[in-house]
Amino acid sequence: MKRSLVLAMLVLGCKDSTAPALTPCTGPLTVMLQTHTLQPTFSWSPNCLSDQISVAEEFPPSVGGSEMKWILMTRQDEKGVGAPLRYGAVPVSMEELLHAQPLAFTHTYHVRVYGRGSMLGEAYFVLPYPPD
Repeated sequence: MKRSLVLAMLVLGCKDSTAPALTPCTGPLTVMLQTHTLQPTFSWSPNCLSDQISVAEEFPPSVGGSEMKWILMTRQDEKGVGAPLRYGAVPVSMEELLHAQPLAFTHTYHVRVYGRGSMLGEAYFVLPYPPD
């Protein structure tokens, strides 16, 4: 019986009832990145539920401006995704409106984090070549 109970806890997982519940993003955010791979990780502070994330590649205006590479949107109002988020990973609470396109080293991109339909934070980044 004890073995069954332990197995059930491992399969179902444990929920930490003391962890603070994230609320929808409403104010300015500071966006941070880890860009050591072709799948960067995005974080924002304060941590909250973003209802949309977009990543675009930057080009000079003479070439057409930016080109969207990835767009996520919440499946349900007042829900979303909290930080961190890895490029290309689609949490269950989100819907992928534009499938993640491959990123390239040395290209310039920007990520935008939205809350309640408004952009609340963004960051520009260049993916450096990985160290040898």
